[in-house]
Amino acid sequence: GSSALILGAGTVGLLWTQLLRTSPAGRIAQSELVGFRRQKARRLGADVVIDPAAGDLAEAVRGELGDGADFIVDATGSPEAVEQALELLAPGGTFLIFGVCPAGSRVSFDPHELYRKEARVVGSKMPPGTLDRSARLIESGRIACDEIVTTTVALGQAAESIAGFNTHRDRHVKIAVDPWK
Repeated sequence: GSSALILGAGTVGLLWTQLLRTSPAGRIAQSELVGFRRQKARRLGADVVIDPAAGDLAEAVRGELGDGADFIVDATGSPEAVEQALELLAPGGTFLIFGVCPAGSRVSFDPHELYRKEARVVGSKMPPGTLDRSARLIESGRIACDEIVTTTVALGQAAESIAGFNTHRDRHVKIAVDPWK
């Protein structure tokens, strides 16, 4: 019944949304800058979708989740998002840094906030033994990969598609390469 906030609705953020929707999580909120991806987040299970550029994100989160989120997942890899997350966390909450910030990035926060909130900050890559469980979630239909893959291209189009991805974030989440296409 705990509340969750996922920062970002790219591939990883949308996978987290679906994973949390299969858990006994309570209210799930998600923040995302791109409108197309916010729509995907809502369709894939987020109860609340917030545009962080539309106003004060902390105020919006508290308006939806009270004292903040009990569980936050950063799926952006943005140092700015990581830095802001502690402010969005409810007392006693857990913050999972799952997005990959660029090497050498630095964030600052008030360590007294960790103490005051009794917050837990966890870093993660890919925990061992998760590939088999992930495949079973996809096979069961609880994770809808077809909603995340927005375009499939032939192998010969891969370089062009990848190079143009950032200019088309408004309509793509994940581009799949099909070598047999």
